[in-house]
Amino acid sequence: MTIPNADAWELAGFPGRLDVAAYLTADQLAAQYRVLVDVLLDAQEHSLTGVGRDELLAAVRDRIADATDAMTAERLTRPEAFDLDARMRALQDWKVVIHWQDKAKTEADFIRTRDRYQLTSEAADLHRWLRRKIDEDAVSTSAAAFAAAIIDAGGQAIVATVRRAIRNAELWRFEVQPRLPRYEEQDLPLLLQDLRRTRT
Repeated sequence: MTIPNADAWELAGFPGRLDVAAYLTADQLAAQYRVLVDVLLDAQEHSLTGVGRDELLAAVRDRIADATDAMTAERLTRPEAFDLDARMRALQDWKVVIHWQDKAKTEADFIRTRDRYQLTSEAADLHRWLRRKIDEDAVSTSAAAFAAAIIDAGGQAIVATVRRAIRNAELWRFEVQPRLPRYEEQDLPLLLQDLRRTRT
């Protein structure tokens, strides 16, 4: 007997889909989800009271404006292009965020949006790891990009050192060695003077 739509591997006890990571692969919307999670993680580093819906939208606009410009940020966060409430519901379904509402204390509070969001600890850990990995990869990519130039500069230094060594060996072979028999050990300072005169 089989259970419809059940993965036999999961039923055998092996881990299956990791919903908390689903935002990373959401078709055509992964960039939106990643910016939202980025903003929430930054806010969580400073406060554990969550982020209000309106603050979240403003922070997303700021993040986009910092990466592009204000007009692009405005265009990308228009309601027809960016359904914040739908994105946050999906993140809540994937257990990426915790959602609650502030208590209404005044009549105005009943009218305004009181939704607040905060990353779950699992989502925060995952996104921190992702940021570190991206930063490490960026450093590796930068190192790889500069490696050829560094190797070339190092190679040029080695070539220059070898050329100096060859010149010194030639100097020894063709100028110093032939003159040695003419000088006694005590006359080596005279040999050096003689060599200096012939090189100038």
